[in-house]
Amino acid sequence: MTCRPYIQFTLAVFGTLFFIPLVTAQPKTPFVEPVSNEQQFKAVIYNNHSFLSAYPFQLQQNGAITAAKGTQQLFTAVVKNHKLHGSWQSWYVNGQLLDEGILKRGIPHGTWKVWDTAGNLIAIRTYDADLFHRVKDELLLNHPRRSLYPLTDKYKKEGRRVAGYLAAAYSFQLQQAHVTDNLQQLVEKNAAQAHPYQPVFQQCLHHGLYVNYYANGQVKDSGYYKAGLRNGVWLHRRAEGIWKGAYKNSTPVHEWKLYNAAGKLSYIIFYNKNGKEERRKYM
Repeated sequence: MTCRPYIQFTLAVFGTLFFIPLVTAQPKTPFVEPVSNEQQFKAVIYNNHSFLSAYPFQLQQNGAITAAKGTQQLFTAVVKNHKLHGSWQSWYVNGQLLDEGILKRGIPHGTWKVWDTAGNLIAIRTYDADLFHRVKDELLLNHPRRSLYPLTDKYKKEGRRVAGYLAAAYSFQLQQAHVTDNLQQLVEKNAAQAHPYQPVFQQCLHHGLYVNYYANGQVKDSGYYKAGLRNGVWLHRRAEGIWKGAYKNSTPVHEWKLYNAAGKLSYIIFYNKNGKEERRKYM
């Protein structure tokens, strides 16, 4: 009877020592932030992409415009008060549709789609031109207490850098301003794939579905924006696997799960409401 405590103590110590290797042997998987272009756009010089930038094209006052290269039509559009206003379409030199959408006074509105030369859909964006102007006006007003949109609160905390959310450079992960102020030259460069796809607008506001596709048709990024910021459940497919989780005003929150190529859950990252990682759980 007197030796039982000693035996219990010995078993407890032995059990603890036996368990230590199981803990320390957990894989040291490098953390890859599930956010895609959220970090990338920070590298862009936003003084050249802000909502204060001038309209990049010199266009006729009103009417339909079109251009061709040889026998192939390059684009069709409508101009109102020197800005693109109405339906837009452009084509590759092989006749494949390149992009299409609608603009209001130079700002995209509704669904915008982009295809590659083989006809594969590579991007879907959803914009709101009317909301763009309301958000822009509130940012410019910069009232110390009044904020109708989360993007305004973000602007007060982070400053002018937040203007990048209203730039085409953010929407398509560009690292430079418009390569030309000539509309036809821009479309020709897109058609020749001489640079990453450059839209015909310089300012925009995401509001709705956002999707990027790989050439094989797999979804690369998918989710929804609300008034310029990511909100709700998103998916990001990366080399390490598929990330699934939620954003609140473009900040990752709650649980973000990584699934490997076989669809098996690899680990979970837990975020607090401020987007700070609290812990991980490995499977």
